[in-house]
Amino acid sequence: MDFQIEGDIENFGYRREGDGRVIYIYDGEMSLTAASYIEELAYTETYEDEDGEEHIDMAQYDPSFVTFGKHEVTDVEPLAEHIDEDDDQAKIVFFQEALDANIYLFLIDINKNIIYQLDEGNLEELLDSRNDLTLFAREYDHGYDY
Repeated sequence: MDFQIEGDIENFGYRREGDGRVIYIYDGEMSLTAASYIEELAYTETYEDEDGEEHIDMAQYDPSFVTFGKHEVTDVEPLAEHIDEDDDQAKIVFFQEALDANIYLFLIDINKNIIYQLDEGNLEELLDSRNDLTLFAREYDHGYDY
């Protein structure tokens, strides 16, 4: 499945350095392929292990816990576990709090095969009137530690 990317995907950083937190927001059936595709674009640096083999410098915490404000998103959860999804303003506030906590947000529209990186400029436009969203929280760290 090929995805069109809207926005720039940059390295998310690493958890031990205070970064490396991402929430993938699925509008439609969850696809790990989409998250893996974004990871491949974000993490391109490599390291050599003890055997001289080269690896991408990225590892995921499993389970992942992404905490911001009064919310904690654990692995895969429906947005409805955190807010009333019918309340568009509550939805915008929820995701704005995540952005304010330096969490990367990606909206994955499975029906259109488009991935949007969310920011303050497009948050309301892209999330208004979308319901039944699924959250997939990920924390990333250096691969050579695992």
